[in-house]
Amino acid sequence: MGRSLLMLGEHATDGELAVRTLRPKPVPFDMPAKLLNHATVRAFNAMYYNRVQRSQSTRRIPFEPFFYPLDALSNWNRIYGKSGFVQHQFGLPKAAGVTGLREVLKHIAQSQRGSFLAVLKVFGAANHNLLSFPTEGYTLALDFKAEPSVFAA
Repeated sequence: MGRSLLMLGEHATDGELAVRTLRPKPVPFDMPAKLLNHATVRAFNAMYYNRVQRSQSTRRIPFEPFFYPLDALSNWNRIYGKSGFVQHQFGLPKAAGVTGLREVLKHIAQSQRGSFLAVLKVFGAANHNLLSFPTEGYTLALDFKAEPSVFAA
């Protein structure tokens, strides 16, 4: 079903919080619709995956690229072309997580529709904090190029 990179983060407990103010690189125009396809998504994913030289590394990075990686590009949505993209996000309780995620990924692999961007998050048990996630488990967000076949049942 594929491979992935797992990026985990822990808040640093030493030093000051530094906020970077880098200017994002612009995507100046809508990309041609045919540019984002199975082959180019596959090539991009291979390049991104292979940029990691070690099987495991630890390093300190600013919080912006960790939490907001797409902010490195302004108008990043133009990569999807004029039709844009559709994001599908869902949650699964912890008990159903591994089996449920495997089924969803199997279905996507069989459809041969690659997701240009996928974000998997793990949530702990709910608590009384205002931003607490309501259920312990997983969420997966997937971006797909908006095209008629994506909306087929």
